[in-house]
Amino acid sequence: MPVRGIAEHAAYLDFLVIIPSADSKDRKGTWRDLPDFRRLLDVLMEGRSAKPDIQALPDVTGKWREGVDFEDADELAAAVRAVFAGLREKRLREADILLDITGGSKVASVVGAVFSLGRDQIFQYVSQHNYEVIPYNVTYVPER
Repeated sequence: MPVRGIAEHAAYLDFLVIIPSADSKDRKGTWRDLPDFRRLLDVLMEGRSAKPDIQALPDVTGKWREGVDFEDADELAAAVRAVFAGLREKRLREADILLDITGGSKVASVVGAVFSLGRDQIFQYVSQHNYEVIPYNVTYVPER
C-alpha cells in the first residue's frame, strides 16, 4: 500500500524518505525489505524525466538502521522529527512535505496528526477498504 500512496504523487515527487519498521515479537520489520522496495520504486519511476531522491531513514539520520518501533510514539516522533530536520536542510518548506502513515499503527496515525496539527502540513493514509488515498489537513482552533 505504500506504493499506492507514492503513486498518487509520483509525477511531482522530488524527495522520498522511507521510515521502515523494526522487528517486533511476532513479525519481522520492513527494514529488511528496503533494498527490494527501493528497486521496486526505481522500476515504478522509470520514464520520469527526473527521478526523486529516494532515501531511507538511516540515510538521512545515521540512526535506526534496523527500523523504528511503530508502537513507540516517542521513538516514531523522534524519527519523523529527524526526517523533517533533514528535509528542511534541503530547503523544503513544511507545506511541501507530505507524511504518509499507510501501513502504520494507531500510534503512527497519532504521530502523523501531531506533526500536521497547526501547520500547513498534510498527512495521508491509503484506505485498507477501497485503496483510495485519503489526505488529512488537521487544524485546531482553540475556543475563546
